[in-house]
Amino acid sequence: MAKFTVYADKKNQFRWKFTASNKRVVARSFKAFARKEECLQSLTLLQKEISGAPVKHRVGKPAPGKPAAQASSSRPPITPRQAAPSAQPSRTPPTSR
Repeated sequence: MAKFTVYADKKNQFRWKFTASNKRVVARSFKAFARKEECLQSLTLLQKEISGAPVKHRVGKPAPGKPAAQASSSRPPITPRQAAPSAQPSRTPPTSR
């Protein structure tokens, strides 16, 4: 099950992290908080904000009446499958130099 965790860092300041059900940390607090209550308040605000947040897609044709976004490179967009690192080692042998 996915979960949020509040913890004290090396400087004894509080941070939160979000761990997915596969045990990978997928988000962390950018800011460190002096008090645990401030950290929890930030986390509560985040939970409220993301509960209804829409997902915006930036691939394919632009919506009617909207200008197309300019590409920063000639490479195709990265799909979610390409972006996530594989949990299993690569099966191709390393090349010798």
